[in-house]
Amino acid sequence: MSKKPIGLSLACLVWLAPLVARADEATYSPYERETISLAAKAEGARVEPDPDGKIVEEIVLRPLDVFEPRDPLPGFFEDFLNVFHATTRPFILKREVLQRVGQPWDQRLVDETARNLRDLRQLSLVLCIPLKGSRPDTVKLLVVTKDIWSLRLNSDFRFADGQLEYLVLAPSEENLAGLHHSATARFTYEPDTYSFGIGYRIPRIGSSWIEATGTTNLIFNKDTGKLEGSSGSFGYGQPLYTTRTEWSYIAGITWLQEVTRFFQGVTPRTFDAEATPEDDAVPYQWTTEEIAGRYGVTRSFGVRFKHDVAFGAEASRQVYRVPHPERIPAVALREFERDVLPLTDTRVYPFVGYATYTTDFKRYVDFNTLGLQEDYRLWHDVYVKLYPVFDAIGSTRSFLGGAAGASFTVPVSDGLARVYADGVVEAAPEQLYDARLLAGARFVSPRIGFGRVVTDGFVLRRFENFLNRRSTLGGEGRLRGYPSGAYRGENVVSYNLELRSAPVELWTVQVGGVAFYDAGAAYDTGAELDVRQSVGAGARIVFPQLDRSVLRVDWALPTQIDPEVGVTSIFPGRFTVTFKQAFPMPAVAPPTVLD
Repeated sequence: MSKKPIGLSLACLVWLAPLVARADEATYSPYERETISLAAKAEGARVEPDPDGKIVEEIVLRPLDVFEPRDPLPGFFEDFLNVFHATTRPFILKREVLQRVGQPWDQRLVDETARNLRDLRQLSLVLCIPLKGSRPDTVKLLVVTKDIWSLRLNSDFRFADGQLEYLVLAPSEENLAGLHHSATARFTYEPDTYSFGIGYRIPRIGSSWIEATGTTNLIFNKDTGKLEGSSGSFGYGQPLYTTRTEWSYIAGITWLQEVTRFFQGVTPRTFDAEATPEDDAVPYQWTTEEIAGRYGVTRSFGVRFKHDVAFGAEASRQVYRVPHPERIPAVALREFERDVLPLTDTRVYPFVGYATYTTDFKRYVDFNTLGLQEDYRLWHDVYVKLYPVFDAIGSTRSFLGGAAGASFTVPVSDGLARVYADGVVEAAPEQLYDARLLAGARFVSPRIGFGRVVTDGFVLRRFENFLNRRSTLGGEGRLRGYPSGAYRGENVVSYNLELRSAPVELWTVQVGGVAFYDAGAAYDTGAELDVRQSVGAGARIVFPQLDRSVLRVDWALPTQIDPEVGVTSIFPGRFTVTFKQAFPMPAVAPPTVLD
């Protein structure tokens, strides 16, 4: 079962290979085409169909209000609302533009400018368009952006089966003084805790490309109201901000202190030892103390074909303890610690890594953000990382660790196919500690009548699991129709199929529908592979005034009854309301202690 979905995606890739299209093909949604037409008309110019080689005589910035006349609001209300948010200052936009006045038009620089702008949290719509210049051999660059509402109540939630499973409320100012600085307060509700926190982020300090961010949170027990832990992070560094950037660095630290608990939906999960005749009902919980730090430097070579060499140091300490062990029968406690509790571990090490990839991208619409542009990297993406860990400098044990990953992506007409694999091996001369492999494939079909077909499958296999790590499946994403965290195991196999409609534009709001089939299992090595399945339908909505992410509403029906995880009937199924698509585009990246 686990190999067929991936094999099917690979077969589709081969069968559709003749449809592979050029990576630089421009694609625009009706909403974006209308925006281009309005912006060009406002500038009194026409779009230049062939800008290559012509001299850029001017860069024109055209930021759009959050609410425009074409939005479904009365004019007086639109003007009133636009007063209550900050709009990005022109110099913030201009400093992201890589194309320079007086230079020949370079489509790669223009495309990279658009990608960099789309990465800014405060912008939803981004378009970089050539306009005819004052002479036949000149051209203008028109940059159209749309701010999202800056003073906002950011939120994320998961409402399933009539119950609130997760809620985040994060009131923030995302664009302080129009500089893209963000200040955030944060409230998080979970079945067992609620937490309060604050954060501040500076995407670029002054005119530099240095970014800084910091967060801190206090965690309280929902039943007792007592302080139960805290978490936070701090990061500072300079990324590889363009394809021509040669150096980057990053320094970061994270910490987490909490009581970790597991749930099936909102029902506490319990453990029953096989060695005892009665149900031990041991809560799936333990105290967690984690702290990790990293400093890394990267030297990047090449432009189209990139070669990055990274080096630095990482350290982490992870401590896990069962609270009140005296309340648990000794036999059940030993089995719980052996089979469930993660292993306490400290590691300190230097690392060196190498990555190679292309800077070819293809632009799409109606993939994950409906009528808004998206960019996906094409062709190869490969990395290798080595890290020797020594007990002489404070680690729990000595071993040599290695991680490697590779993906390959091809455009298929106006669709896309990606295959990938990612693995980790940690070993000493006398023992193989950990060995993990994740492999999968994603296929997004070209547009076919009603929309697109999206298939995604992966297999995660832990061959050796010294640290006793496990993954969960079920709930809002990979296996809808079952409670969140319903299934837990060392290994996972999952397959998803979605039929996504083309988006419909209601004024400027983008709306789409989806029908889906999910299958998957989480299981321990040596246990039976028991695949669960679900089917359903849903809606996707994008409000470009508020965010690039979709609002997702799903109704899912399990195909099997499973009382052990609380599924006692097929109907009425489970309703889920949350943000973002059910499963993200897969990618490979070197693991770090900050993950």
